Amino acid sequence: MRTVSKISIAPVKSLALEHPESITLETWGAVGNRSFFLVGDDGRLVNGAKIGQLVQVRAHHDAASDTLTLTFPDGGVVEGLSSATGPQVKTDFYGDHIVASHVVEGPFSAALSAFAGRALRLVRSDEPGAANDIWPASMLSRASVGELAERVRTAAAPLGLSASVQHLRNPRVEREQHYYRAVHTGLHDLGLEPHRLSDALLHSLLEIALRYRDRARPEVILPGVDWRLPAGVSGAGRRSQTRS
Repeated sequence: MRTVSKISIAPVKSLALEHPESITLETWGAVGNRSFFLVGDDGRLVNGAKIGQLVQVRAHHDAASDTLTLTFPDGGVVEGLSSATGPQVKTDFYGDHIVASHVVEGPFSAALSAFAGRALRLVRSDEPGAANDIWPASMLSRASVGELAERVRTAAAPLGLSASVQHLRNPRVEREQHYYRAVHTGLHDLGLEPHRLSDALLHSLLEIALRYRDRARPEVILPGVDWRLPAGVSGAGRRSQTRS
């Protein structure tokens, strides 16, 4: 039996996720997901990687009345019509495609700018689904990052490596234990034959990593963003404090 435990969309890209009871899924993605996004004064995309605390703002879009509601962490609420009647903006999405949009007039941009501490503009995509990434929907895995780390540590021993697992504070504001319980059978029904992560595959990957370890840059692996910090403050300076 196929079951879905939770549906997540973001009416405004990079703001908090919303969990509706149901969605309509089109070929370009979920209706209502990423209808809006944020840009700077220069028209460039602004996302959670640049301003982590944006995820504290909850957005709800009522399609029937075309009303957008933003709820801020302090309880403040900004609401109004979300028709995009302002200037047109063209934004590069990660070098993959250009998204045409129009600025949403009203109190939204000013409120978000004040919260983020920098000038932001709320825009609405001209085409549904245009603000999605390469793939319009994401499939979740039940694999555990912690389990993967332990398996890598174990696989390193036969290669003469003394590996250890370091626990870092999650830079995102979310539960430590994954709360999704997704069951996916669609790809299996289409004939997918999964390739399981075997010890032999882990050994081969470690051997490749050792072969090219002189090219590794460990300083870029650790997270440089912390959603708990104010805008413009990197989490890099606090990395040494997050290890246990």
